[in-house]
Amino acid sequence: MNQQRSGGMASKTFCPLPWKHLATHPHGRLSLCCEADTRMKTAMSSDAGWMRTLQNTDYDYDKIMNSESFRNVRKQMLQGEYPQECKRCWDSEKAGNKSKRILESSRHNFTEEQAIQCTDITDGRINNVSFEFIELRLGNHCNLICRTCNPISSSRWKKEWEQLNLEQGYNAIPQKDMDWPLDQDFWDSMLPHVDELRFLYINGGEPLLIDKHGNFLKELIKLDVAKNVTITYSTNSTVSGKEYEEIWKHFKHVDIMLSIDCLGERNQYMRYPSKWENTVKQYEWFQELSSRHDNMITTICQTVSILNIWYLKEFYDFFGHNHISCNFVTNPMYYDPAILPQDIKDKIINKYKGEKFYDTIKNYLSIDNRDRTLEQFFDVTNRQDVLRKESYKETFPEFYEMIKEYDRKIR
Repeated sequence: MNQQRSGGMASKTFCPLPWKHLATHPHGRLSLCCEADTRMKTAMSSDAGWMRTLQNTDYDYDKIMNSESFRNVRKQMLQGEYPQECKRCWDSEKAGNKSKRILESSRHNFTEEQAIQCTDITDGRINNVSFEFIELRLGNHCNLICRTCNPISSSRWKKEWEQLNLEQGYNAIPQKDMDWPLDQDFWDSMLPHVDELRFLYINGGEPLLIDKHGNFLKELIKLDVAKNVTITYSTNSTVSGKEYEEIWKHFKHVDIMLSIDCLGERNQYMRYPSKWENTVKQYEWFQELSSRHDNMITTICQTVSILNIWYLKEFYDFFGHNHISCNFVTNPMYYDPAILPQDIKDKIINKYKGEKFYDTIKNYLSIDNRDRTLEQFFDVTNRQDVLRKESYKETFPEFYEMIKEYDRKIR
């Protein structure tokens, strides 16, 4: 290994993830992280910009982490360059927000100096693959068909997606490519690379429906690694986690993020076919779980889209400001609040003046997407309303009045 860097100042673009991170996607493909631009040439493939599936690499993590795209990004970062795959972080930082790069750099022990020492500067290769952060999106097995989701993240979406004739690429991936979390070899092959593991993010589909992940957690306990690991779940607040309580007690910390987007029938509309009573019941159980165990906490991750951006204050008042984070929808793009006309954005921003989340909303809505319109939003929404026998106009009447001029159905 070449442990010296030839001249120049330290890179201002360093991120630890290309060295210490494994990020899986529901279809068994991988990228630099969940924010990386997967349209770029990533990991080990030249086909459509995607990496081969986990199965096609035989879960060889040395080969994966030293694939061409990983090596190129590492070289660029150490040379102070801005990898195009990381554009979302650069855009976020320009808008005044804390990007994933900034957040991950602040919580990881792995520094740029350490990266220089363990990297062959000539080709970006590393000789020891040991993950500090593993991000698992465990296929698409799910019990919901959320409006802002798609068949890659929910198996129940497939039929409706075809009925709506939406973007065909989402349905082109065979279901067998989504089933890798059911393959025991996947879990076993990770174990030699977990000695330094500190962060484990588990998503889906609905991750609590995948039993094998519980066995993997038991192996981390046997390896005496669990005590150093913080697990973060993203779960949909419809499935009980009672069978995992005894396992979770052995981990350093367990953060249960419940995906809840709005209140009452508005949440049912967005996260179909959930029932609000069950959503609240599961929320209360996870809260009670957290009260019994010092190493567990329950929070809410709200997906913010055109559907619910007008209703945030009511949501925060109901659940309490200190336990909510938000995730803005960027795909499908017709749900992205950034496509809203400027006069609508101004009304939203003015509504939230004085709220704790004001700066977050204001900064996000500063993104300029004027090349998009609301017509596709209404096209998809109205057709889906017919299939589900629902009504956006009746469920979100206040915001509908503000944007109804873009609804071609009423012209």
